[in-house]
Amino acid sequence: MGTEGGNQNRAFENAMKLLSLTSQHVTTVAVIDGIPWIRGSGKMSNMLENHPGNVVTALLLKDFLADL
Repeated sequence: MGTEGGNQNRAFENAMKLLSLTSQHVTTVAVIDGIPWIRGSGKMSNMLENHPGNVVTALLLKDFLADL
């Protein structure tokens, strides 16, 4: 993701909504890359810092899956 706005925000919000889905047999994870990981870069960054769900960068996805 690049700068905030428009389609970037919608894609981010959809990924965050995915994390609210629950099931006994499903682990949800949002894979987010780009500017949201830069602390203080805006709304998306703040949401990532405070989100209790499984949000990872693609760089850590393999490690996340190995830990399941």
